[in-house]
Amino acid sequence: MRFLFGLLGILALALGLATAGLLVAAAASGMALTQPLGQLWFNLDSGSLNLAQATIERAIWPPLWQFGVFPLLQQPGLYVGLGALALALVFLLLARRRRGRDRKFR
Repeated sequence: MRFLFGLLGILALALGLATAGLLVAAAASGMALTQPLGQLWFNLDSGSLNLAQATIERAIWPPLWQFGVFPLLQQPGLYVGLGALALALVFLLLARRRRGRDRKFR
């Protein structure tokens, strides 16, 4: 179970850090950080957004784009970044090994 929480925590952390990088680039360009994440990404680099969509839909799993990524891209970028980092913190805390309790059951 710890492995699953750790994996989800790392994925959420990667999403949060990628979103933070996108927000820094958007702020440097003078864009409002409360715009939808997809709009910020499109304004900064539309080619990579199109490549991400094509890769997910063709090579990974089409419903992942439709029901996972696309709804996230419609949310304000700042909220997605903060939410992903908070979720990463929760998952990583759940995945950490508790020294006192684990030794009792071995």
